[in-house]
Amino acid sequence: MSESKPLLARQPIFNREMEVVAYELLYRSEEFAEEAVVVDGDHASTHVLLSAFTELSPDEVIGKHKAFVNYTRNLLAYPPPISPNQLVIEVLEG
Repeated sequence: MSESKPLLARQPIFNREMEVVAYELLYRSEEFAEEAVVVDGDHASTHVLLSAFTELSPDEVIGKHKAFVNYTRNLLAYPPPISPNQLVIEVLEG
């Protein structure tokens, strides 16, 4: 059985005028593309950041908008080298 590939999903965030103002970037696996099946939050967040800001073009993924990315407690010790003008870190409850 082959291992499923990680994917990147984006969910628009709208303002009151129903204009897209940001995107929440989400981890998905190829096997469960319609839902989040996250076993390791550190891996999922790291994959999302690498996909959106290195493997793909941020212009293609978020354009002029900000990206909201879930962040684990472990990752807070390692802030990403991405401008706060492009990235909003969402701290997970756990």
